[in-house]
Amino acid sequence: MQPENVAILLATYNWPRALELVLEALFTQTRLPDEIVIADDGSRADTQGMIERMKAKAPQGIAIKHVWHEDLGFRKSIILNQSVAVVESEYIIELDGDCIPEKHFVEDHLRVAREGAYVAGSRVMISSKGSAMIQEHGLQKSFLKRFANSANAWRVSFLQNILAPYYKQNNLLANRGCNIGFWRKDILTVNGYDESYIGWGHEDIDLIYRMRNAGVRKRFLKFGGVVYHLYHNKEDRSKDTFNKQKALDAIKEKRIRAADGVDKYLRTKEEQKDK
Repeated sequence: MQPENVAILLATYNWPRALELVLEALFTQTRLPDEIVIADDGSRADTQGMIERMKAKAPQGIAIKHVWHEDLGFRKSIILNQSVAVVESEYIIELDGDCIPEKHFVEDHLRVAREGAYVAGSRVMISSKGSAMIQEHGLQKSFLKRFANSANAWRVSFLQNILAPYYKQNNLLANRGCNIGFWRKDILTVNGYDESYIGWGHEDIDLIYRMRNAGVRKRFLKFGGVVYHLYHNKEDRSKDTFNKQKALDAIKEKRIRAADGVDKYLRTKEEQKDK
């Protein structure tokens, strides 16, 4: 069984132009999402203003929700959990606010989606020069492909389901939070993201392997689900080694549920309903 409705879980932080381009691309998908939930890790007011303008341009039927918390450093796991708690769709595709989806992105993800599985995708890295031109000129027809010299930009729809159960099945780190799809019920089973991950890195690996430990198998979306990652300077990666080891420990110990995860936001949501 494939999903009937889908939400885009869109992570962002203080880059409104990139987020605007991503939203424009989501508004022209061959299969429109039912929801776009923006997980905002403390952006300034200019991001809020841009989101309000884009809400007015959204195609009819797309619910856009903006979930924000105060900027107290890199707390992506927390804002993602808060955003998952407001998702109403049965399927979630996670995307970063600097990754522009090709027009078949949602269609491709849903084609490969299956019960009891998550879908891992890849990305096309855009150069500094190409990223600057895209931001200046916008999403012109075929414009992104001018700067894509990677096989990850190829789209061959009939190969997607043939390769999905086999491609990169044994690569521990071939899972990226900027392009991944999963059933809402599966992320709730593992209690969402582990909020002990503070600082950049590896919270997505931890999540995926806890889902795998819970019996959720991997399907890899090759030759589809294309995203174009705009160039930017690297974030502070001082927590990289610590977070990577924590993720590897979760894999080794076969953990399933996060001790500090999404459940508290779900309880708050239910309590508010009861009032």
